[in-house]
Amino acid sequence: MTLRVLFLGLLSLLVTVLMATPALATEDLVLAGADALYRGDVSAAEQAFSEVVRRDSSDDFAMNQLGLTLARQERFDEARVFFSKVADRSLDNVFSRLWLGIISLHDDDPEGARGWFQDVLQRSPDHPGALYLLGVEAASRRDLAQAVELFARAGRSGHDDADVQFRLAEAYRGLELSTNARLHYLRALEINPRHAAALVGLGWLYYNLGQRNVALKAWTRALTVAPRHDEARASLAAVLVREGTDLRHKGHLEAAQARFQQALEYDSGNKAALFYLR
Repeated sequence: MTLRVLFLGLLSLLVTVLMATPALATEDLVLAGADALYRGDVSAAEQAFSEVVRRDSSDDFAMNQLGLTLARQERFDEARVFFSKVADRSLDNVFSRLWLGIISLHDDDPEGARGWFQDVLQRSPDHPGALYLLGVEAASRRDLAQAVELFARAGRSGHDDADVQFRLAEAYRGLELSTNARLHYLRALEINPRHAAALVGLGWLYYNLGQRNVALKAWTRALTVAPRHDEARASLAAVLVREGTDLRHKGHLEAAQARFQQALEYDSGNKAALFYLR
């Protein structure tokens, strides 16, 4: 057992022991729960915040943190109960409303999610998280013009990170506005050079513009930063299969077979490559 594993185990044990001590201040339990959540020890965090809520069911912060802890364990129905209690009694609490919207998205209820995110914006008109998530919801129903507007507002509201720029680029690419898409892919990569999804999107942008070699470089770079990235592998395989099919139709069977073999090196389950190599 490594010292780190032993140390984390002792910290979890300490949280449990402290919770069993009636004299321990509630504030100390909150700090212990927050520390456990930061470290990723959701079990210890759940125990700590559950005890705080047991002592004081009106503590909105602890209730929200307990909901967050449950959501991180994908126990969304249980998390919804705590977020709903906070939202019902604290009309200005945006954290609970934001998470109720996220849970609605998880439950495939886009209308419900949209209602919660708009509710947040009524209370905090420039809330970057709500703007971003509304953009995600708009993009999911292919309202790309609205998605662009919402992602841009999220960026102006202080949420200008690589994911926002990537989402903006994807929406622009869907609208066939290649110049704008390229600028935002590059901005995403400027913020986070290891953003594999941005590299994949940029690759397809270049490929559709006829820049095949630049596209391959982008996808290869994506695999350098994320070797198991499924979309990067699938993109490389798809292009190689297209090329193999064209070569096959032109009668260049040996070259075609080589392309199909190469495609399988990136995506061993590619059905088209497997079909032609059978």
